[in-house]
Amino acid sequence: MESETENRPRISVAILALHEEQDLSSSIDCVDQLADEIIVGVVNFAENGAKSGHPRVDNTLNIPWQHDLSAARNMCLEAATGDWILCLDAGEFLTTDAVAEIRKFVDLGVDANNVYRLLVRTTDDQENATFVQIAQHRLLPNSAGLHFTGPVRESLETSISACRLETKQLNIVINQPSNAATGDIKFKTARRNLRICEQFLTDSTTDPRLWIARGEALADLGEWEQAEQAFMQAREFSAEESAELLEGYYGELRAKDRDPALQDSQLNLCIDALKHFPVDVQLLCTMGHYLHRQQRIDLATRAYQTAVRHGKIHPVSWHLAEIAEIATVCLSISLELEDRSDEACGVLEDALVEKPSSSRLRHQLVDLHIRHGRRKEAIEQVGRFPNDWPHRDALANAVRGACLAGSQNWTNAEAYLQTAFDVGCRDVICLRWLLLTHAALEKYDDAQEILELWREKEPENHEVQKLTASLLTRKFSQTAQQVASSPGTTLPPHFPLSRASDPDKTESGATSCSE
Repeated sequence: MESETENRPRISVAILALHEEQDLSSSIDCVDQLADEIIVGVVNFAENGAKSGHPRVDNTLNIPWQHDLSAARNMCLEAATGDWILCLDAGEFLTTDAVAEIRKFVDLGVDANNVYRLLVRTTDDQENATFVQIAQHRLLPNSAGLHFTGPVRESLETSISACRLETKQLNIVINQPSNAATGDIKFKTARRNLRICEQFLTDSTTDPRLWIARGEALADLGEWEQAEQAFMQAREFSAEESAELLEGYYGELRAKDRDPALQDSQLNLCIDALKHFPVDVQLLCTMGHYLHRQQRIDLATRAYQTAVRHGKIHPVSWHLAEIAEIATVCLSISLELEDRSDEACGVLEDALVEKPSSSRLRHQLVDLHIRHGRRKEAIEQVGRFPNDWPHRDALANAVRGACLAGSQNWTNAEAYLQTAFDVGCRDVICLRWLLLTHAALEKYDDAQEILELWREKEPENHEVQKLTASLLTRKFSQTAQQVASSPGTTLPPHFPLSRASDPDKTESGATSCSE
C-alpha cells in the first residue's frame, strides 16, 4: 500500500492571492488531503498585499506587481514541483467529494497529453440565487512549455497549442466565494484592470481579450457607453465562432440595458449575434425576452422552443448552471401567454421526467396548476418536493389558499395563506397570493408589508415592479386585482448578460445571467 502511495502522481496546488480582503484559509484547508505541495503566490501591490501565514503552506511567493496577471500566475507554475498542478484563486474551495474525485482521477485516469478544464461556479448572496459557472483550465501537467499569456484575461490557449496538448473537460466543480464580485474587491479589480488595459491598448490593438477586459472594467465602474464601444472593438477583432466574439455580443447587449431607447437596437444586435451563434441557449432566451417585451409572443415562443430543443452553451463563457431548466420555464410561460396551457403543462412534465429532482421546474408546474384552479394537481406536486423542503406542509396550505384566491374567495383564501405565512412559509407562491388577498380585502398596510418581502426575494419580477409602481400612483388595489385576475401575465425572466465574477479568473468570460 505504501509503495502505491509513493508511486502515485504528486499534486501541487497553486493559490494566487490578489486582494488583502481574500481569505486564504478556506482554499488551503480544503486541499489539505489532496495536495502534496501547496504554493501561495502573494501579489504585492503598492496599496495592499495578502498574507498566507498558514502552517500547511510549503512555499509562499512574494510576487512583485508588474501590471501583468500572467506573470503572477506563471511564477506560481514555475515554483511547482508536483507532476500535476491544480490552480486556485484565493477564496475558492473544493468540496470533500470534489477533492476525492480529483485525487482518484489523477491516480487512475489522468493523461499528461491533456490539460483539463474544471467548472468554476459562483452565486450571489440572494436567497434562491442561480449558480453561474464557466469551464476553465485548472488542472495542468507540470510542463515547462505551459504558461499564461496576456496581461489581463490571461489564457493558456497559446501554450497548449504550442505544446501540442489537448483540452479535456471534467465535471468537477471549484466553488467561488459569493462575494467575489462585490464591494471593494470588484471596484479595485475594475480600476486595476482598466489601468492595465490603458497601458497596452492602442487604436491598432487587435487582441480582443484586452478590449473585452476594458469593456468589463468600464461596465463595473458604470461607464456604460465607453464599455459598449470596447465590446464593439472586441467583436471587430474576434475570430468567427470564438468565445471572444460571443462575449463581445454579450457585453454589448448588456451595455444597451442602460437606456430603454436602445431596445430596438438591442433586439437587432441579438438577431445579429444569433446569426453567428444560432443555438446559443442564453442568446435564444434573451431574444425571447426582448420579443416578449415587444408583445411578439409567437416569435418569443419559437425562440424558447429552439433553446429547449437545440440550445447549447459555450462552456468557456460564464453561463447559468440551470440554463436548460430556465429555458423550459420561459417556454412554459410563453405558451401560457398564447393560451396554450396544456402544452405548457406538458413541457414541464416532460422536463421533470428527465430531471425529477428539479425544484425549479416543479415549482413552475405548481404555479401553473394554481393559475388554472387545479388544486389537487398543485398539492400533489408540492408533495413531490424533497422532505427537507422549507415548510413543505405550510406550502400545501398556501397552495389551497392561492387556489381560493384565484376564484376570488378572498376571506377563506386569507385564512389558509395567513396560516402558512405565520408558521414561516416565505415561498413566492405564498407571498404573491397573500399580498393580492390583502389588497382585495383592502388591508393595504398588510399588503405593503408582504410586497416588501416579495421584492427582497425577486427584485426583478415584473409583477413586483408593477405593484410597487402602483403604490406611488395610489392604484394599488386596482393593479392587484388585475394581476390576480390575469393568470399567465408574468413576463419571462430577463437575462442581463454580464460577467459573473472577478475578471481575474483565468480565461474568464463575460456572461452572467440571472432571472
